[in-house]
Amino acid sequence: MALSTLAQSQVRPVGSPNGLRIAFVNVQWGDGIVIVGPTGTCMVFDGGPNGMGTQAMVPAMKKLGVSRIRYVVASHYHGDHIGGIDEVMNALPFDEVWDRGTRNTSGFAGSYTTYVNAAGSKRKTVSLGQVFDLGGGAKATVLAYDGNVLGSSTRHAIDSTSNYENSASIVVRVDYGDFSCWLGGDLTGGGSRYDMETPVSRVCGDVDVYLANHHGWDDGSNQNLLDTIDPEVCVISCSHKNTHNVPHRATLDRMSTTTKNRLVISTTPGAGEPGFTSGGTMLLATDGWRYTISSETGASVELYTDEFAGNTPTPGDLVISEFQREPSFFWGEYIEVFNRSGSPINLRGLVVRANNGSFEVAAPYRLLPRRSLLLAQHGDASRNGGLPFAHSWPARAVILHDDADNIEVAHGSKSLERVSYGSGFAGGLGKAAERVDVEIGAASNNFETATRTYGSKDYGTPGAANSVASPLAWPLRVGVERLDAATPGGGALHFFESTNRWTGKVIALGLSLGKTPGIPVGPTLIPLRADALFAIVDGAPGFVGVVPPEGLQAIRLPIPKNSGLTGLPAFCACYIYDPKGPPFVPEASDAVRFVFP
Repeated sequence: MALSTLAQSQVRPVGSPNGLRIAFVNVQWGDGIVIVGPTGTCMVFDGGPNGMGTQAMVPAMKKLGVSRIRYVVASHYHGDHIGGIDEVMNALPFDEVWDRGTRNTSGFAGSYTTYVNAAGSKRKTVSLGQVFDLGGGAKATVLAYDGNVLGSSTRHAIDSTSNYENSASIVVRVDYGDFSCWLGGDLTGGGSRYDMETPVSRVCGDVDVYLANHHGWDDGSNQNLLDTIDPEVCVISCSHKNTHNVPHRATLDRMSTTTKNRLVISTTPGAGEPGFTSGGTMLLATDGWRYTISSETGASVELYTDEFAGNTPTPGDLVISEFQREPSFFWGEYIEVFNRSGSPINLRGLVVRANNGSFEVAAPYRLLPRRSLLLAQHGDASRNGGLPFAHSWPARAVILHDDADNIEVAHGSKSLERVSYGSGFAGGLGKAAERVDVEIGAASNNFETATRTYGSKDYGTPGAANSVASPLAWPLRVGVERLDAATPGGGALHFFESTNRWTGKVIALGLSLGKTPGIPVGPTLIPLRADALFAIVDGAPGFVGVVPPEGLQAIRLPIPKNSGLTGLPAFCACYIYDPKGPPFVPEASDAVRFVFP
């Protein structure tokens, strides 16, 4: 296939992915999930308690553009899961209603009766292995219901057990490309309850996201399940200041450990235990190889699916850009890390150490060039001084000393950076230490005390540009992200151009098979060879753009299997073009080597 044809197929590989969307709706005490497939097919999985169908579920669906519901699924018959379903069905047209059937329902009334009446003749019983087609390649598969588990002909003896109804919950696995998610109602995991989690987890296998069974209660999310499905993200749906003290401390401690610090997020702050992040209704969007999770406040994080390796950080790529060691709020400590490289990096396996402890991040964050990630002692804004959405490390895993400590970030055996502070170092009571220039080292004279306030009026700029940041220009950088042919969407190369100046100027991407002798344009040397590949892409549509205000430009170059380029090494560089020169090319990046997928 001709390179000139490749050069014409460009889309930006940044922003919210297009494809499958899942809303974990804040229904207070209960579960309510809205799933919208790539072609608009909608599934509602539980509807929260009475009143929340109208108050929370329907508004969430309208926000997602849902005008008709293809599937309504009731995980089980407790009122905090089906109380709002009739309100949903009364508000929007629906096609099918699915549940566990009528076993052991005699004497049920209230929400159950209202649900049955609203479902009418459209109500059906699920079957093992049943696949709900969500359109565009997305699907939800029934793994278990009412004690039945896919792959087994023997029904589990849950009828006379404690809390049968929870044990009877329907479990589905949602899949789209390499992305997968567990939805399991109030499925039980042992203790005083029947252990349904262990056998169901075995037929489920690894997933990216796990909606916590039974709202984070300690009779669910057992160790067998967490080890087997091994999610990178755990989502909890529960009410604020609930009397059940959910999520329970034991559950949180299983979900996130010092050696496997998962992203644990909840729709509310729960009953007050630390070690997770709260964000209201959360919207997940995925294109099958990456996904974003956005909180109700609009803050978001981006992650890879666990099949995607991406670029791991090397020394010099990731730096400590800010830290709050003595906040006014007890749970307000935070550490901010910044990607100063030209390429996105995968933060799975990132180790953070201080003198009294450490933790290893299990969530595969996709950290874009010139962007930061906030790591916090606790992710509840009402208890951490008003921090924005942050990744919470395990409770008490790291406590920064007020007077002197060492903070280190590492990946595997590689130390990425270490900041040592003591008497006279920037920051202090209620004041963060901010890095002045991310391009130079972590010496004490490169940190100053924050001058702006956030949240509850401590000083700092968590998740934002530092208040003491140097006005000096960063070097123009180029980076590459390689997607193999097996990646959903096919093989591709993503090129990234980043700068903190030149806004509104023309920026061009060049490719060549070598980087010497270089191409001189006035005083600037473009570090590429003027060969046939360079000639094809030079000025081609998609390879030339304008530097946006945020300073990050991204280009996607699809590489079909029959392109004849697979395995070919090459180089890329970007450069600023100013037609009002001289100089006509005032700056060029260094060259970066890559291999065609």
